[in-house]
Amino acid sequence: MFTTDNRRRIRLAIVSPTPPRPCPVAAHTDELCRMLPVVAPRIGLTVFAIDHGDGPPHAAGRAAAGSIAADDPSAYRRAGQRLRRLGVDVALLEVGPGSAGGPRGRYLLGLTDELTRLGVPYLVAPHQVRPFPRPDEANVLSALCRDAAGVVVSSNCARQALAASGIVPPRRVAVVPPGPAPDLRVPRPRPAVLARCGAGPVLTTLGHLSPARGIEVAVAALPALAAVHPDVRYVVAGRTLAFQAGPGDDPYRRAVLRAATALRVAHRLILLDTDLSITDTAALLHATDVYVAPDLDIGRTDDRPLADAVTLGLRVVATRTPYAIETMGDRPGAVVPPGNPDALAAAVERTLAGPTPAGGNHTSVHAAEQIAGLVALVASPRSAPRQRAPATGRRSAA
Repeated sequence: MFTTDNRRRIRLAIVSPTPPRPCPVAAHTDELCRMLPVVAPRIGLTVFAIDHGDGPPHAAGRAAAGSIAADDPSAYRRAGQRLRRLGVDVALLEVGPGSAGGPRGRYLLGLTDELTRLGVPYLVAPHQVRPFPRPDEANVLSALCRDAAGVVVSSNCARQALAASGIVPPRRVAVVPPGPAPDLRVPRPRPAVLARCGAGPVLTTLGHLSPARGIEVAVAALPALAAVHPDVRYVVAGRTLAFQAGPGDDPYRRAVLRAATALRVAHRLILLDTDLSITDTAALLHATDVYVAPDLDIGRTDDRPLADAVTLGLRVVATRTPYAIETMGDRPGAVVPPGNPDALAAAVERTLAGPTPAGGNHTSVHAAEQIAGLVALVASPRSAPRQRAPATGRRSAA
């Protein structure tokens, strides 16, 4: 944990996609940039956005200090050189699908090569770690982590996946659960989006949409639930993942609406094509009777909205994934097989009839404190730039 015993000011650069980019990595970076100045004021924060052209990059309400054109291989190397000139002590690279340019984000290797050459230590924070990654994906992630001072993941199952794939040994991986933003714990008035709903149960799914989210499975469970709860409503909030749909093209969202129409439950589905503010998210979660995570991705090792729902003490039903099992291990009957609407409906019904579970105390404040502690550890002492002998068959960033 970062404490006042750390007298020297540390300059941290976070390299990541940022809002308005619709992706979980950008959302995580935005929250981390909100919390770090609160818990670790001696860390001077610089944000370098990986810019995909979604709009002016910003984090925690402030414009990014610099940007990297996502599809320009040379921009990553130049960014490494600029970070060194700025006197950065540590860089934190937030990495996930579609977050950087090149096949599987390979252009980021230009940045890590420059940071290593110039003696700037860096941490890698991979998101959506796969238990059985594709060879090209594993090769890029292994290369990114090879010279890193450490690797940060959000779950033990992600740590185990990295070790099982031979990408990073467990001793080099720190697990930092994300935790909900403190503002999510503040009760809010019933959100306007529910104003026309009756007194029936509200089911909710949050997060950026993609076919792997399995929203159509939850939609298929609505007829069975409506037979018992005539006023049931299902709220899904989140934009489609940036790399899953082009401008004006959102086939998955259209497919969900077609499925709801065919099942005659379209009037029960509230599909919001937006990333809710913290205030609106808090209002919706406090009005939610059951949070639903109907994932079809059986290898999922992180899910920020699911983690928030569990920590906040909501009733939750989720597909059996490594992350759901880790997060909800003490909630029997609430974890169901993937792609099974009948099992999902039965689990929601059981959960509605059961007691409200206790929430946890971990928040994004605690996560930021852990990240700050890792940064302080890596930053002390600074080593001189080290020269690395060229390796045979060395991978290229371009």
